[in-house]
Amino acid sequence: MQQYKIDQIEQLAQKLVALPANHNRDVSRREAVQLMARAIREAQDKGYTLEQVASELSSGGFTISSSSLKSYLAAAKTKPKKTRAPTKSAATDHQASAGAASQTAG
Repeated sequence: MQQYKIDQIEQLAQKLVALPANHNRDVSRREAVQLMARAIREAQDKGYTLEQVASELSSGGFTISSSSLKSYLAAAKTKPKKTRAPTKSAATDHQASAGAASQTAG
């Protein structure tokens, strides 16, 4: 089994953290719309319809229908909700009330 020095691992980890974003990768149509969502909304704010935006994108080599564009934009607008861990104060309150009960019983 190969062994590694902690210094070596830390240097490798720092090297990975320092890597720039990889802009030379393929993305799905949905992800592409998410990346362009702000620009698409700005075009809408200027009075362009989704049909016109889809046509403009298609003429630039990004073929998409206005209905797909609308669907992907709606998905980009809603972000997944994170589940919350129990709060520390709830556990503290429970312990405090249990402690108070034991003090009055004794």
